[in-house]
Amino acid sequence: MATGFPAVSLFADRASSAVPGFTISPANEAAVIRLCHRLEGIPLAIELAAVRLRVLDVSDLANRLDSRFELLLSGSRSAPKRHQTLKALIDWSYDLCAVREQELWARAAVFANGFGLSALEAVCADEQIPPETILDTVAELTEKSIFVREEHGGRVRFRMLETIREYGQARLRESGSEPVFRRRHRDWCLQLVEQAATEWFGPLQEDWASVLQDEHANLRGALEYSLTEPGEIGVALRMAGLPWFMWLALGFMTEGRHWIERALQADKTPSHERAWALATCGYITILQGDREAQAALLAEAHRLAVELDDDAARAYATHLLGMQGNFSGELAAGIPLFVEALERYAAVNVPQDYPNSLRIPLAITYLLLGELDKGSAVVDELERLCEVAGERWLLSYAKCVRAFLHLLSGRLTEAETLLLDALRVRRPIHDIFWRAMALNFLGWVTVAKGDCTRAAVILGGADTLWQTIGAPLFGSIQLQARRRQFEATARKAIGDDAFDSAFKRGHGLDGNAAVAFALGEPLRERQRAGAGRSEAEPDPSELTPRQREVAELVTDGLTNGEIASRLFISPRTAEGHVENILTKLGFTSRAQIVNWVAAQRFASINDSR
Repeated sequence: MATGFPAVSLFADRASSAVPGFTISPANEAAVIRLCHRLEGIPLAIELAAVRLRVLDVSDLANRLDSRFELLLSGSRSAPKRHQTLKALIDWSYDLCAVREQELWARAAVFANGFGLSALEAVCADEQIPPETILDTVAELTEKSIFVREEHGGRVRFRMLETIREYGQARLRESGSEPVFRRRHRDWCLQLVEQAATEWFGPLQEDWASVLQDEHANLRGALEYSLTEPGEIGVALRMAGLPWFMWLALGFMTEGRHWIERALQADKTPSHERAWALATCGYITILQGDREAQAALLAEAHRLAVELDDDAARAYATHLLGMQGNFSGELAAGIPLFVEALERYAAVNVPQDYPNSLRIPLAITYLLLGELDKGSAVVDELERLCEVAGERWLLSYAKCVRAFLHLLSGRLTEAETLLLDALRVRRPIHDIFWRAMALNFLGWVTVAKGDCTRAAVILGGADTLWQTIGAPLFGSIQLQARRRQFEATARKAIGDDAFDSAFKRGHGLDGNAAVAFALGEPLRERQRAGAGRSEAEPDPSELTPRQREVAELVTDGLTNGEIASRLFISPRTAEGHVENILTKLGFTSRAQIVNWVAAQRFASINDSR
């Protein structure tokens, strides 16, 4: 039972006093853990919540916690006056802060899910809180446990418990300055995206990937602000349309499409930002295999670029029209568009990830047409440009394409070695596209080498990843035809039953486990379905950032459908994430996830005190 956690034990004790006979049982355990988790282990909040069991059951109480201060209005009359309600307790803590600390607490509440020191200086500093005073003020608020210090990838960040943040938001609203600081927060997010776009193709790329992952919630908040504040749609178009690499490389494609489509629908005024956003949305739909949507988006993007005489937007639209032709089966027709786009890119000032990302589908097109020398020359050029710039993301795709070239040339050992080395090096990067492509090509190489059972497992793992994206192999007619050819070869070699069994086994692996299998590493027990283990044993680092996000939402009591809506993913993808979490942690129920996340959360809170 979960009563081993201090917060849960406290709730059980206070609840039994408020409602004689109350006990934690298997029927209410998950709701109790969720309740304590949402109250963030704050003892007073838990005591006040327990009193409400006189009129609400545990599930109803947990579901009503969106308005914490209104719900927890009364407490023990024997407690000190300042401790009788949650709001009074935080009022008391607020009153103990110096004026400058109070002001920074309120202003920092515009951030979602944390912030760094430089972000606070950019958004919150002014004459009242000069930049040079921010550091000391942050130290004082951390000492008072208003801010919680954390480290992410070697960078120090701070966060507030959600209850503390909500209080800060209320204070900021009361001061009348909320619009000013929400706007400054949005402007800071826009500047962050613009700088990332400028520096993405270069040696800082992995740092930027980590920063954008950390600031994901802040970027969401800034996009929502821009979409709902009058006159700000142009900024929303720029923020959502510019960072194409963020939506693709960090696995947020469906979300990116959501934001861009909302912005496009909200303002149809012709502009550079609209033309660019149309093209980026078209890019996403190409990779999702949504042919109807991509045709309309790219046609409008190209028309608008021509109408505006916007050379950069026209180069981008032409580039994507070439990809559209490539993946829809018109290979030869795509090459002139790629060549034209490269020429147009060379004549305008755009970051180099645009022309270099074009070289990947161009090389694949040459290879599928049987023009191996031309395809090899394009890959050579891409690898050279990436290595000179210190870029790693597109270089990893170039390695995949070179492995495909080796496969087509019959150099199977070289292809296998290249792919295995790349999977080993790229393992920490959660780029679903790249993993799916690399595993797919490795499966084909493994079929060609005659190990068809192993190949079927690898192809099953790749298929699971493709399902989270949309269409397998980007919906490419030619690549899917190759896939059927290799699958037919494997089925002929080992029989349909053996192939289906191995493929199903691979399909049950998540991305990390599929890579581990491909590398020949033994799967740990918790990577296998049904391997029950204790809640305290699994390591949080085994979950990807997206899986940790899903686990938190499971703990908040959301269904798979609600998780899908919150994260802009399909219900099937949400279900897959939950199943993968269960498998990785060796659990068999959502209640175990809730129990484990709560333990991690309470440990974090206790460490910060």
